[in-house]
Amino acid sequence: MTSGSAQSANPLAALIAGIFLTVCCNPLVGIVMIVLAALALNKTDDSRAEARLTRAAWIAFGIGVGLTLLIAAVAFFLGLVPGMETYL
Repeated sequence: MTSGSAQSANPLAALIAGIFLTVCCNPLVGIVMIVLAALALNKTDDSRAEARLTRAAWIAFGIGVGLTLLIAAVAFFLGLVPGMETYL
């Protein structure tokens, strides 16, 4: 069995990652992740709901990072990055 503080660490980590994602990469998906992680932190009486919301937050994180990398790669290959001509 895990303690209550160990269970709440995962939603807290998801919340911190969501804030990072919002500030640095993808604000739309980051806000969704922050909302899901905050809801998970508030579900102290239902561990299944907390786990489900935390899992959804981490899935949103993966989608956000993947979309950001995809957009960056497309922009790079289409020549939308300034100064890129010197590398190709």
